[in-house]
Amino acid sequence: MKKALFPGTFDPIHKGHLQIIKKATELFDFVIIAITNNQEKKSSSSIEKRYEYAKKALKNFKNIELIMNDELMTANLAKKLNIKWIIRSGRNNTDFNYELELAAGNKNINKDVETIMIFPNYEDIDFSSRLLKQRGEKW
Repeated sequence: MKKALFPGTFDPIHKGHLQIIKKATELFDFVIIAITNNQEKKSSSSIEKRYEYAKKALKNFKNIELIMNDELMTANLAKKLNIKWIIRSGRNNTDFNYELELAAGNKNINKDVETIMIFPNYEDIDFSSRLLKQRGEKW
């Protein structure tokens, strides 16, 4: 069974994330979505609240599991879960450069892990959690 890990703060989860998850479930037999805390980002809600929002948003997906990860680095979480593939996404050059550095860091920590970039639908390329927060929207 090919499993993948899609980690993120999902603050809040939105339609761009759902597009990536849908595409990932078409590529992999099973996808674990890990709600995480990122020391570089200030989350607007707790990890538990983000988990509950994501649980509602993902209720119609079949081959996924939703978990909370408050302590492990992504590469170590993938190793613990025996997952070789990490799903990431990006909308622009800034995102891509960040994801490239992140992929290299994950590979340095866990030599068995590979990062797969999945792009959102092009009509929603500018959609982001930051935009939702600025508008005061949830998801």
